[in-house]
Amino acid sequence: MVETNVIRPGKFIEKYQILECIGKGASGRVFKAYDHSLQRYVALKALHYESASEGHHVDRFNKEFRKEAQTVSQCSHPNIVTVYEYIETDNMPCIVMEYIDGDLLKTLMQDDVALLVEDIYSIISQVLSGLEHAHSKEIIHRDLKPGNIILVPTRKVKIMDFGIAKFNGDVTLLNPGERKIIGTPNYMSPEQYAGLTATAQSDLYAVGLILFE
Repeated sequence: MVETNVIRPGKFIEKYQILECIGKGASGRVFKAYDHSLQRYVALKALHYESASEGHHVDRFNKEFRKEAQTVSQCSHPNIVTVYEYIETDNMPCIVMEYIDGDLLKTLMQDDVALLVEDIYSIISQVLSGLEHAHSKEIIHRDLKPGNIILVPTRKVKIMDFGIAKFNGDVTLLNPGERKIIGTPNYMSPEQYAGLTATAQSDLYAVGLILFE
């Protein structure tokens, strides 16, 4: 087991001072941090290795994490969270992104927050606008869901978490001829369930499910 560097409030990672943990996923934790150089808040996603037991796994996770940063950095759109930089310090890969002070669409849905038809139309339209930009860069999100859509108080929408995004045509292989099924089951398209290559239509299928909900 590879030990994880402990990140606590007050700790500095280069010029970023950690304030609090604001999210946790399968591959990393997201912290609210303060950039003392530019005097702004940022979101810092740090990779953790709890599931890695061998060195080559760590190398693979680092490579995938770096690819996430490189993938999202291709996008420059008001409806996609902006990546500022990728850093590695003390063997800890980190992605530094813009900090969004808002509510996840998932939270609003779980809390049964009443949304007007106009609100729903606006949310979906903005999601589609962000996806159109990503797809124009040949980037497929592959894990679009309410938990990856955040709304600021003005109802502006941001798509985030491109952790399993791939460039169009990429196929994730475990071994020659063996395909890996990737995504969140409730929002996966039929081709993703079959282990086939995800396309732009796969993302649109997820949008349709979100709209239905």
